[in-house]
Amino acid sequence: IKNLSKRAKTIYFESHVTLIGGIRIKPEKIMKIMDKLAHKTPPFKISFMTAGKIGEFYKSVFLQCRKTKGLIEANALAQKLFSKNYKYNPHMSLVYGDIDDKLKSKILNSINPKLIKSFSFEANSILLCRAFGTAENWKIIYEAQFRK
Repeated sequence: IKNLSKRAKTIYFESHVTLIGGIRIKPEKIMKIMDKLAHKTPPFKISFMTAGKIGEFYKSVFLQCRKTKGLIEANALAQKLFSKNYKYNPHMSLVYGDIDDKLKSKILNSINPKLIKSFSFEANSILLCRAFGTAENWKIIYEAQFRK
């Protein structure tokens, strides 16, 4: 992500897959709900299918996640606990920014599809990020470990 951010001349951010976003309640209450979510959620694998691009600042170039049982169940529980209801589209952004479509295509073409499909990791926790302003100002303020 660091190299791609430099190439696109845009902001750098830490890699992540958002489980749920747009929560606007006090952090202390969020943390309690996160603990409940983590207690009910076993670790699960996150893997990827393909790379893509769209015209959204925070999803300019991204890797599309496989909709595995663990990931979808974790999101469904998170939506239930946080009283949300929306279509979940799990992904990991690679580039943020309003960048030229030709550059997005160049970046996509530089990514080996076989590497995308072989890349995976195990999600062992959920992080609370205070995401005010631009990504440089985002700050992780809490972590809840999934049950073992």
